[in-house]
Amino acid sequence: MLGWRLADLLRTSRFIWPLSSGNVSRYSRKLRRSWIPEDSVPLASQIQVSFINMRSIYEIRERPSRMYSWLALLTSQILVEIPWNIFGATLFFVSWYWASGFQNDRAGYTYLMFGLIFPIYYTTIGQSIAAMSPSAEIAAILFNVLFSFVITL
Repeated sequence: MLGWRLADLLRTSRFIWPLSSGNVSRYSRKLRRSWIPEDSVPLASQIQVSFINMRSIYEIRERPSRMYSWLALLTSQILVEIPWNIFGATLFFVSWYWASGFQNDRAGYTYLMFGLIFPIYYTTIGQSIAAMSPSAEIAAILFNVLFSFVITL
């Protein structure tokens, strides 16, 4: 996941430099805002694979022994992703926001939405879809279909 964020960092740093205030610059800023939801789909697909592996270990070993419950597994899977989400999203935000030439007065709110809340949102949706899917391939297909509604709205 961190590698994907670093690849985004290189991609956005290469194509983004401070822009003027013309029509082309306005279109470029809109295009750059659309990168964030598009980048979340492969990140959630990476999380789904490890979630399904942990779920299979839980179903084979931990559920019959009753050492801990399904709720404990879900809580730990969600909580362990939060620091990595914040770290990766912060790297992406720092390289994306000011390089795009956005104004400084909205930086805090944009960071709150794109750097903290949105990564937690797509990882929990990805893990919930993985929890109901039999395999990682089906989870990826379901996530792409269901998350396309989030991107288009």
